[in-house]
Amino acid sequence: MRNVLGRLIIVGLLALTASSAAAETGDEWLRRQVLLTIAPGVTWKVARAQLMMKFDISDPDHEGVSRKSLDKAARLYNTSLDNLVPLDLAANGEGIVTREAYEAAVRKVYVQLRPDPDAPITAAEAAAASQAFEQADMTRRQEEEAARRAAAEAALAAKCGLVPTAPESEVVLVGAYRGAGMSTAAIGDETVEVSVADVVVEAGDKPIRLLLSSFVPTIWRLSGHVERLEAVEASAESGRLADSDRVGMIGVAKDKVSFASDKACARVLWQRTEQNPLLRVPLVFGRAPKISWAGSPASRISVPSGAVEKPGALDGAEPLPSEGPAALEWQVMLKDNPGGLIAIDPTQVVAPAPVAAYAVLPQAAGLAKLVEEGALQPVYGADFRSKAADIAGNQGQHRPNGFLILRKIRFPAGLYGGYAVDFALMPGVPLPDGDHGHGKLLSFDTAEPVKGGTIP
Repeated sequence: MRNVLGRLIIVGLLALTASSAAAETGDEWLRRQVLLTIAPGVTWKVARAQLMMKFDISDPDHEGVSRKSLDKAARLYNTSLDNLVPLDLAANGEGIVTREAYEAAVRKVYVQLRPDPDAPITAAEAAAASQAFEQADMTRRQEEEAARRAAAEAALAAKCGLVPTAPESEVVLVGAYRGAGMSTAAIGDETVEVSVADVVVEAGDKPIRLLLSSFVPTIWRLSGHVERLEAVEASAESGRLADSDRVGMIGVAKDKVSFASDKACARVLWQRTEQNPLLRVPLVFGRAPKISWAGSPASRISVPSGAVEKPGALDGAEPLPSEGPAALEWQVMLKDNPGGLIAIDPTQVVAPAPVAAYAVLPQAAGLAKLVEEGALQPVYGADFRSKAADIAGNQGQHRPNGFLILRKIRFPAGLYGGYAVDFALMPGVPLPDGDHGHGKLLSFDTAEPVKGGTIP
């Protein structure tokens, strides 16, 4: 019977201790200390006396527990404030905990537990107390961490402009690594590729709060029932400008659009980690969003259903040649951009930075255009820098080994990784503008890296 009663006491104490609060209150601290004083063979009266010793430790000058006495006790006993009497147990309104107030609080806890003061605590009761303390302490720490994270997330959400939405609205989050199309317009400058993806707003009665997130800078073309859009937020992770993302929208009123304000706001769905603030939108909007992972590359996504079409040519894709000296480069471009080359009118794009047509398209598309314009000559053969290089041989079977630069050019953006190619600068041709990426820029005559403005 004693063991059953003891377990009931501990369970009751655990229930009293594990209340939901971001920060531990004085009463919760006191209940936790009760658990710490329970040991086998010790009577409840002795355990209560040990609890009273906490007051003596916290009041070294015998003037009541105050901020001054707590600081002194922490230094004197080399302990943390968590182990000392909390000030919110004060009953005098002056921020000082008197012995009488502390005794009253201790008495209140023991009245709730109703133990036999002269009965020794059994080993089972002590073990149950230890377990209860560990559980209560873990719960308290988890609640404190959750409160800390919630405060940080709320601050980040406010900073990122993710303001609360109407209760009746649907919150929809669309994420993709990149769009399926390649834009003919750049955002900010020409140093970064911009992709294109389509979002179709389906018919319905409820307003939609739409969040668009990508890794590669993207222009989102919105169509369908865009009148349902209450607001649209967008972010892009890579290629960020000094004070804004490279992201834009077409088909929605400017006053409904906002963009990530700094890099911390540009965490994207494609990462799909809990560190992603956009995945924690329930904190801001009061409900879980409908999440659509549009894949990579993203072609056409319908919202709010989240239906995703397989990558294919997007509406308005420009016709590209299947034959000719640049055909292979266009094929390379289409492999990673199955949506095609999309003509974007810069005046129609809502973006946080200036939008203008590329002077030279990015990556393989730019190489193809330069070949068609006669500025680059694709070269095939083992050594494309050799004057005996096979200019025409093998064409149509594989990509060229490199390109001869025949006149002043600007390198296409994004010639990195699989897009890297080597260039040979012909004699008398000025050094190109831009960045040749991971490929080499060599002299046609010497096969040495080019330094300076021209090759004599």
